[in-house]
Amino acid sequence: MLGNSQGENYCNVYVMDGQYYQSFLSGTGWKYQPDASQLNLRSGIMEVNGSLVKSPCIVISNPDSYYGINVSIQVVAIVAVIEWV
Repeated sequence: MLGNSQGENYCNVYVMDGQYYQSFLSGTGWKYQPDASQLNLRSGIMEVNGSLVKSPCIVISNPDSYYGINVSIQVVAIVAVIEWV
């Protein structure tokens, strides 16, 4: 679950392969997974299914240079499924 304090500004949340992280920081040539990312998010639950990328990276950006944001992240992952017969 991603969310910021009530009354705070919007943020963009991108899920991308870790190989694009440095490109994101430099502002050139980065790619993200549109299916798993959200733009102009105030709060909400984002569900990412399957293995979209090898080494996933969550990037949060503030599109507004005037207002700051406070963000909290809660991550839940199922890493193995055991089926009993």
